[in-house]
Amino acid sequence: MNLGPRIDKYPDQAPFTVLNQIGPVLLVLLTAFMAGCAAMMQKPEPPQVSLAGVNLTSVSLFEQHFQVKLRLQNPNNYDLPLDGFQFDLKLNDQPFLSGTSVTSVTLPRLGTATIDMDAVSKLSGLLSQIQGIASGGSPAVRYTLTGKVHLLRPVLSLPLKEEGTFDMSWLEGVVSENGK
Repeated sequence: MNLGPRIDKYPDQAPFTVLNQIGPVLLVLLTAFMAGCAAMMQKPEPPQVSLAGVNLTSVSLFEQHFQVKLRLQNPNNYDLPLDGFQFDLKLNDQPFLSGTSVTSVTLPRLGTATIDMDAVSKLSGLLSQIQGIASGGSPAVRYTLTGKVHLLRPVLSLPLKEEGTFDMSWLEGVVSENGK
């Protein structure tokens, strides 16, 4: 029974010569593979968020329900699979709305998407904002939107933050007409 050439049959060649020749190639391939894995594990940049719309959907004595539309922009050069959202909206540094969504959306690489979310406001928050405008306060309202988006892969959360102002002068006419 012949099991192949014997090592001592070729005394001028060292054992494991093939491994000595392939070893550096395997080391280069392994290093490239590990570098690729490390790049894939890099934490993505958070999406940029902007407030695209707020619509009142229902009113009760203690709460108001809104449909909030957020526009998300992906600054990453790869798709972001998003699997849930949460946010808080402050007007003039006072809490106004909060909302969550379990909507799954894939934010395209270097692209945008809009999501609709349900949000709730307490009556006291709404009344304090209207009262501030009616008492001669500035019709420009500062807002701060903060929150998180939850990624499907890798499983982690990224922060959201947007600040700006919007004009509420249209509300002055509504408040003064009802106040007469």
